[in-house]
Amino acid sequence: MCPVKMDTAFYHNLLADRFRPLLIIAQIFGFLPYPFTLQQEIGQQQQHFCKNILQFLNKALGMLMFGTAFICCIALYIYFPEIMYEEDVPPVLNIAYHLENVLKVLIVLVTLLWPLTSESFYREIYNGLVQILVLYSAAKRIDSVMVSVTAITKRLLFLYCFDAVVNTISLGFVLGHPVSTLLSMSYIFPFIAIMINVLEYNALFSLIGGIASGLNDSLCNIALADASRQRSYEKHKKKYCFNGDAMRLAKLRSQINLATIEKLSTLHVALMSLTAKTNAHCGPVLLIIMLCSFVQTNVALVELYLNSDPMNKDPELSDFIIWILFLHTATNFSYFVIIARANHTIQKENERTILILHDFNCVWKSEQNVMIEYYINQISNLPDTHNACGMINLDMKLVPNVVAGIASILFILMQFSDSRLQDLLQPYTEQYPTGNSSTTNNTF
Repeated sequence: MCPVKMDTAFYHNLLADRFRPLLIIAQIFGFLPYPFTLQQEIGQQQQHFCKNILQFLNKALGMLMFGTAFICCIALYIYFPEIMYEEDVPPVLNIAYHLENVLKVLIVLVTLLWPLTSESFYREIYNGLVQILVLYSAAKRIDSVMVSVTAITKRLLFLYCFDAVVNTISLGFVLGHPVSTLLSMSYIFPFIAIMINVLEYNALFSLIGGIASGLNDSLCNIALADASRQRSYEKHKKKYCFNGDAMRLAKLRSQINLATIEKLSTLHVALMSLTAKTNAHCGPVLLIIMLCSFVQTNVALVELYLNSDPMNKDPELSDFIIWILFLHTATNFSYFVIIARANHTIQKENERTILILHDFNCVWKSEQNVMIEYYINQISNLPDTHNACGMINLDMKLVPNVVAGIASILFILMQFSDSRLQDLLQPYTEQYPTGNSSTTNNTF
């Protein structure tokens, strides 16, 4: 890589090349504005005409997705209400079913409208990231980070696409047309909306975490070199005091270290600013995604509970559908893990930065000590960069909190279900006090 060519255009092209598949998919489905990357090509009139057509298709396909999901949901409520809710379950379960269906349609609408109103924000984040890469000037390290992030993104994309295909084919086998078609359409578009937004979020934060790791490596090298010179100074202190060339060389190295530390501090704070802006702006979308995934996970687990009674000789769901529900639950839960891990990567690098800075212990360099203290204060006093709208902390604590929330709500729904079961069985219990347990479960 030629250092002369490592300018803004170079990193624009590098980002576009490494993340092209994800950007193309997001723009095809309308979850990113088109064109997302600035391109300068020959033939501006033809490009302008094609650009208008692609922009129209970008918005039209997005609205078509929302309209299809909405119409399919309404059609299921009108023609197949038994698919959307059940009459013989507690009202709280039907509320959960209705909430799940509403959130599926809402998540498609929000993820489509959000980029249309946030184009300037995307440009700001994208250009800010490019400027940081230009100032960092470590193209080889940055490219290796991008390759790693791209590989992880492609693997996740493959797994999610596999899950979508399995669920769609399973619905086609179990349910006949048109029920399977309507259910597949109402499921696949919200799934695509959540998947693309989560993968975009993870790719951006993984890249920020990788750059922060590179900054920490550079800072660690300075700390090791400074510690080595400090030991040499203590060993030959008298000799250095009478050697003017050595003193000037030490002063020059100190100035270089100060400039490098100041540069690393500026870049680190800029990365954290991008992180805070992204979480602040994308917080509402993340909240809706997490709420939708949370509700779907609870509903799937309740379905599993209602059909897991070993005494029930006539379960409503087959073993195949139960395994599909397990897969669906794991997929929804994985969104929380990805969001939490993306933020945890950056938090871990911040903690590492502070530990490295505390290794600087130079009693005779007051200017360097001031710079180190300033650096530590900047990192320690960062605002709440890892939360969504000030409501939910987006760190690894999110995962156990979600597990606890799912367990609590699932317990409540199970209690409602059991109480409903007792109410339904009370007349039969009074009439047949010694009745068979299998008859009881089949009645439910």
